[in-house]
Amino acid sequence: MNKPILFNTEMVKAILEGRNTVTRRVIKPQPTHEQPNSLKGSTMWWGNKMFAPPYSVGDILWVRETFNSDWCDHTIYKSDGGSARDAGYSEEPKWHPSIHMPKTAARIFLRVTGVRAERLQEITGKDIEREGLYCDAPYTRDHFAYAPGMMIHWRKLWNSTIKPADTDRYGWDANPYVWVISFERCEKPEGFDS
Repeated sequence: MNKPILFNTEMVKAILEGRNTVTRRVIKPQPTHEQPNSLKGSTMWWGNKMFAPPYSVGDILWVRETFNSDWCDHTIYKSDGGSARDAGYSEEPKWHPSIHMPKTAARIFLRVTGVRAERLQEITGKDIEREGLYCDAPYTRDHFAYAPGMMIHWRKLWNSTIKPADTDRYGWDANPYVWVISFERCEKPEGFDS
């Protein structure tokens, strides 16, 4: 099944560079039991309540990203960087939010390879790297501050994606349950535009 998924500009860049292969999405509403009873297929049970993830293994996701399709004769994407002025245009385009990107403008397709539920703060350093984050020099993997620096960076990034009114429920300190969705790049599916 083809479904849309939103990514911010930095995460789109990470996907294009091959650094981002997993994403976390808040489970809404949040489960009330501490631990899930069972996982059947792609459905999670907490107590007697069923929670279905937004995506299943095998789904093809088309990435919605910040774009502009009315500025020139083709769609352009903010994640590609560069400057319109450098390309000879007199002004920069007005970027449209990813939520408004139509299916026909999609250029990145992802195949879901795994789905699981966990608490947000269970993320590991390796998982943070798979989310597409990295630290600039001198905080390379061999630096003593690498792991703590990555965790701080991840915490700030996560909280920046949460509406201020929802921070107490879904922010880092709330430690919500999240869907962990692994994916790989794939080709545009046949019949996608129809």
